[in-house]
Amino acid sequence: ACMLRHSFDTMQVLKVLFPHTKIAEWAGYHHENLTGTGYPFHLSANELDLGSRIVAVADIFQALVQKRPYREPLNLTEIKLIMDDMVTEGKLDEKVVTVLEQFHEECYYLAQSPVSID
Repeated sequence: ACMLRHSFDTMQVLKVLFPHTKIAEWAGYHHENLTGTGYPFHLSANELDLGSRIVAVADIFQALVQKRPYREPLNLTEIKLIMDDMVTEGKLDEKVVTVLEQFHEECYYLAQSPVSID
């Protein structure tokens, strides 16, 4: 239940920090998908703008690149197969995934880079 709430909670916090912008919406919708089977709002393609679609693709890419407690990081070939399947299933925006694939090596490198908070 906590995992499923994080999108909604993120949206509520960002609405306060960035009022009158779409930042909260984009972050809050990052687990939605074009088929309406995402969460927490079960929005479909006509309800998800380009910003929301971009953040969803970026979030999935980032998650696949990073090491998780249950698996090692995936390589670019594995990531491409998974994301292409999600496009075929109608879950991800094909145009956004195509742009990501044009810059996949740079994005892969950035996603692997440690974050430094100074």
